[in-house]
Amino acid sequence: MLFGLASSFVGMAQADSANIIVQDASVEVHYELTPGTQFVHVLQFSTDEYRCRIKPTSIKLSKDYDNLKHIDRVDLSLNQRRQRHVKLDYAPSSSGNAGGYSDKRSCCLNVPFGKIGATAKVKWCYTIQDPRVHNRIDFLDNYFIEKKTVSVSVPAWLQLDIQEHNLLSYEMELQKEVKDQEVIWTYSIRNAPSIKSIGDKGQGALPYLLLVVKNVQ
Repeated sequence: MLFGLASSFVGMAQADSANIIVQDASVEVHYELTPGTQFVHVLQFSTDEYRCRIKPTSIKLSKDYDNLKHIDRVDLSLNQRRQRHVKLDYAPSSSGNAGGYSDKRSCCLNVPFGKIGATAKVKWCYTIQDPRVHNRIDFLDNYFIEKKTVSVSVPAWLQLDIQEHNLLSYEMELQKEVKDQEVIWTYSIRNAPSIKSIGDKGQGALPYLLLVVKNVQ
C-alpha cells in the first residue's frame, strides 16, 4: 500500500540542509506473553543512524521514560565502532504535565561527530510493562530522515488496534507479512522532513501510529 504524497512536505524535505541527518532508522515492536500467565509486556527497539555532513559538531539526544516504560539499554557506535562505556544523564522530562506531577523523566546522551562524514548509530531498548498503555510511535525526528521503517509484530493471541494518524501527506509504504503465527505490519517512510522545518503550523499534522491493545485471547 502506498500512501499519498504532498508536494509541500517534499519541498521542505529537499530543502533541509542541516548538518546532521538520519540516514537510516528503524523501530521494532514485539508483544510477549509470559509463559503460563496472561501477563503481556512490550519490547521496543529504536535504532537511528546519523551522519555529519558539513562540519564537526555534537548533538544531545533524549528519550522519555516513566514507571511503566523503562529504558533497558542504550547502545552507541561511533564510525562503526561500538563504544564500551556510554555516559547517560537523567533529568525531569520537559514534556511532563505543566504545573502538575508527572513521573516522566528523560534519558540523555551526548553524541560527538569529530569530522565531516562521521557517523553514529544509537539503539534504544525499551520494555513497556503494561500493554494497555497506548504506545505512540512517531515517524519524524528533529533531523531530516532519508529512510525509516516501523515494524509492529502482532501475535495470533493478541487483538491490537493500529491507529494511523496523518500518514497521507508523506512518502510512505505499508507491507503485511504473516510469519510464525504472527502478522508483521511494516511502515516505510523516505525523505522525511525534520520537525523543525515543518514549522508551528504543521505540528498538529505530524505522522504517528497509536498502538492500542484491545484483548488477549
